[in-house]
Amino acid sequence: MAYKRALIIEDEPLIRMMLVEFLEEVDFDVVEAHNGQAGIELYNSCTPNIVILDLRMPIVDGIAFLEKINVKENKNCDVIVFSGHGGGKEEKRSLELGASIFLKKPFDHEELVSNVQRLVAAQRSHS
Repeated sequence: MAYKRALIIEDEPLIRMMLVEFLEEVDFDVVEAHNGQAGIELYNSCTPNIVILDLRMPIVDGIAFLEKINVKENKNCDVIVFSGHGGGKEEKRSLELGASIFLKKPFDHEELVSNVQRLVAAQRSHS
């Protein structure tokens, strides 16, 4: 895998902008979506290595996104889900649907970047 591409799906513009900055600092090509429906369209066209997905969004939420993309079948893409609304059933369902990591908002910059780098390194070791 010669490149690193991240798809950020987040409805809050300031959080989305912050995530873009974090990932561009570590040399990711970043694509953005403001809701899950736009995220599905981009996922199918941009082949990301990493998806960073908010759970609570308008139009298509994070759970519906995971149900539609079937990330378990794509070994070259990992999903990091985050939410400001705790874990519980949503966290469990996200992981069942193939998410690799569940983070709670607010999340730590270093924790996010290290998780992203670890997931991409694991992808490379499997290819």
